[in-house]
Amino acid sequence: MASTEIRERRRTLRLSEPVGPPSGTDEEQIAVLLMEAGVSYNKQKLHKVGYFRELLATNPDIDEGLKPLLRLCRETVVRLGKTGKAR
Repeated sequence: MASTEIRERRRTLRLSEPVGPPSGTDEEQIAVLLMEAGVSYNKQKLHKVGYFRELLATNPDIDEGLKPLLRLCRETVVRLGKTGKAR
C-alpha cells in the first residue's frame, strides 16, 4: 500500500481532471472520497447543502487534508448544476 502522502497526491490528481458535462459521477466522487476515508454519512442527504456543511464541520473522521477536496467536489457539482439549468 502506498504511503498516506502518495495516496493524497493521487486523490488530488484524480480530482484535477478537466471538467466535462454534468453527470452523476460528479456527485458520486464526493461519496467515493468519504468511503475511502471510512466516513459514515447519510446517502439520501449527502448532496443537500445543510447536511453537507454539517458533515464537514462536525464529523471527526474527516481529516483536514480531505476537507478542501470535498469542498471542491461540492462546488463543482453546484456549478455544473447551475450551468445545466441555464441551457
